[in-house]
Amino acid sequence: MSFWYQLLLVFAYILWLPKACIEMLWKGKYRKSLLFRLGLCDASIPPKQSPRIWLHAASVGEVRSLVAFVSLIRERHPSYEMVLSTVTETGRDEALRSLPDIHHTFFFPIDISLVWKRYFAKIAPDLLLLCESELWLCCLKMAKQCAIPVILLNGKLSQRSFNRLQLVPSYSRAIVSYIDLLLVQTEEYLERFLYLGALKKDAFVVGNLKSIAVTEISLEEKETIRRKFRLLQKHVVVFGSTHAGEEAIALEVAQKLWKQGDLFVLIIVP
Repeated sequence: MSFWYQLLLVFAYILWLPKACIEMLWKGKYRKSLLFRLGLCDASIPPKQSPRIWLHAASVGEVRSLVAFVSLIRERHPSYEMVLSTVTETGRDEALRSLPDIHHTFFFPIDISLVWKRYFAKIAPDLLLLCESELWLCCLKMAKQCAIPVILLNGKLSQRSFNRLQLVPSYSRAIVSYIDLLLVQTEEYLERFLYLGALKKDAFVVGNLKSIAVTEISLEEKETIRRKFRLLQKHVVVFGSTHAGEEAIALEVAQKLWKQGDLFVLIIVP
């Protein structure tokens, strides 16, 4: 299973590489991360001086969900080192901005065993925390071989991903077998992981970390913000965590509603 998975992944990267290079040249995308994502450069992480926790979050949303959790770890275990990997450059930029307690950040490389052998030797984590649905077979397998506990934090499994995993039972069973503790957002996600082979004694519903990370503000602060942005007596519609092309859709819908006389302020948060 691992061999065919890696072969397909390499083939997918070969198909993706020309597009990535074009976007890098024309849009500046992937300039910081491409060589790391291809596994051609190692993460510049110094040897650890104390127990080290490795957290992995794909992009901006997942990174933001870790703010309260990382602060809690720092409060309870101030001597621990924390390193964070991301897939996207925007995710790494957000980590540098909002997670000052993280000692080092790096880009998550292609999920190939030979690459992970180098990375695990360099990172030398004592615990691996994967955020939401970042389930990478070779990374998980290497963690198991190195006797490193793995926790899925803020776990989720969409219907689409669930359907795909059911198509290859041996792959999905291997994935869940390498995870020592599953902390998922909802009962629905829990049932999906259990169906794929997770053990009930190792899986728990703990809610969504993103809701914990929300900062409460007073009514006075809310009114100040509304006045600052001229939102008094206006409805506000927020499109959050948008991706490429979705902003245009949001604007198109909003313009149609504005023409019909619906008065509201549109806020887009990529």
